[in-house]
Parts: sequence; C-alpha cells; structure tokens
Amino acid sequence: MKKIIILLSIFFLGTIIYANPKPPVDLLITELYFDENDKWYLELSFISMGDVDEEYNSFYTFPNFYLHSLTDTIYLFQKEFDVDNGVMVITQDSLNEHLHINKTGDRIGFFMEYNSSNELKFGNIDGAIIGSPEINQSISLYKGIYFVKDNSPSIGSPNSNQIWGTLQGCVYDMDTLPIPNRKFWLRGEEYNYEFTTNENGEYAVQTLSKPHQICFIYYVPTYGLNILTTDSIAFSMEPNSFITRDIFILDSLSPDHISHYNSEKDPVKLYPNPIARNENLLYEIDLPILT
Repeated sequence: MKKIIILLSIFFLGTIIYANPKPPVDLLITELYFDENDKWYLELSFISMGDVDEEYNSFYTFPNFYLHSLTDTIYLFQKEFDVDNGVMVITQDSLNEHLHINKTGDRIGFFMEYNSSNELKFGNIDGAIIGSPEINQSISLYKGIYFVKDNSPSIGSPNSNQIWGTLQGCVYDMDTLPIPNRKFWLRGEEYNYEFTTNENGEYAVQTLSKPHQICFIYYVPTYGLNILTTDSIAFSMEPNSFITRDIFILDSLSPDHISHYNSEKDPVKLYPNPIARNENLLYEIDLPILT
C-alpha cells in the first residue's frame, strides 16, 4: 500500500510540474542608444513573459555568437558577457572588431547557431518598424514585443516609462456628428487604447511612442464589445508629444449594423480569471460533438 501511495505521489507531482512549466526565456534586443558622439550602446536582456528575468546574474559565454548591422558582421567566439539582473550591454569598446551602426537607419541583430536570433530595423531603411532616435532618446523594447521611442534612456537598467504620447481629437458617426459620452477601445496593429468621449465627442488617450495604423475601433456599450470600421488613421507618436486625429466611424452604432463580440459565447474559458502569479490555470474548451 505504501508503494502505491508513493507511486501515486510521484505521478501527481510529475503532472503538476508538467502542467506548470517554467515560462520560456528569450534573449532579445531591449534597447539601443547613441550618445552625443554617436557612440552606440546595445542592450540585450533575458525576457520571460514580457519582463526581464532578473534571475540571470553571472558571466555567460555563448558559442557561435554573431552580431551584425547592414555593413558589418562580427563573430564573437567564446565571448564572455557580464549579465546583471538579466541585462547585458554591448559597446564598440567591448568588441575586438569594428561594428558600424548607422544612427539614421540600420538593421542590427544577433544570431546563434542552433539557437535564437533577434533584430531591429529602424530609421530610413526599407522595412523599418520605427524611426531613428533623436538626441537623448533611445529605442527600447516594451513588454518584449513593441519597439518604442524612449525619452529616458536606461541602458543596463529596466526600461523607463517615458514612452507615451497623447492622441486626441473628436469621434464622429457615419453622419459626421460627434459621438458624446461613449466608451471605445482604439484598436491599433498590436495594442488597444481605451477612452471615453466627453459631452462634445472629444477624446484624449495615451499611445505608445511608435508608428500606428488604425482601421477599426471597438465600441463598448453596457454589455458586450462591438467592432466598427473607421477611416484609416496613420501616425507616428513621439514620447511626451500630442497628435490630433479625428476618428470617423463608417458603421452605424445601431445593434443591427454592428459586429458583436460576446465573451460568454467564447468556446475557450479560463479559470480563475484573473489569475494570480502562483495559481494553477484551468481552461475549458466547448467543442461541438460530431455524430
């Protein structure tokens, strides 16, 4: 009987470990900064679930590590990097070979054989995802996904929060009348920004300091979430700046003309919701039965 209990305990322990694995960790470019002499600083961080994993504190050697820009590629054989709280910094002075990074626009990155790779395209080159940094600005990674402009460079430390600007204007319906006192989510390519219009239909909302392309909006009535198409809006936000863009909705706010999203009908349900860091996550999928 004791043997059975021990075996069952091992089985359930293994099940718990398997069901709650440690989140994956990626090595990513998290910040690029140029000083007043155009000397570059490149920050790489160990990222887990969008945040820096501060458990990494040591000297690390990566086999077959390549660092590149549009003009140069260097091979760092058995190069030792000092990692402090999950962050490491590379400069030209720390390298034995020259690596030119063009401040006005470049494609920089690294790759390791049989392992991860990562790159950043910025400035005046084809395919750039963000503009070049201004004086006293850096390009930093937000939530492990979005490259943004940062007005408070923090090379070697966690990124700051000076990465937001303000989008403002008026929301108009399909008859070009202002829409007062309504709640919306402004849907970008990767991010939602929530706001409520005032009595004149005006709005103001903080957005990440990066290029945006918006073509639809979420309308949030008392219940549910409704999708409305809009005139296309394009802008490139800078930190601590203001951009004015009016939003023209092309669909009626009438329920008969709105695409609805109802979370109660979603076939995937998660419990608990929200979930705490150390809780187990349960999910339920409601699938049709084929007969």
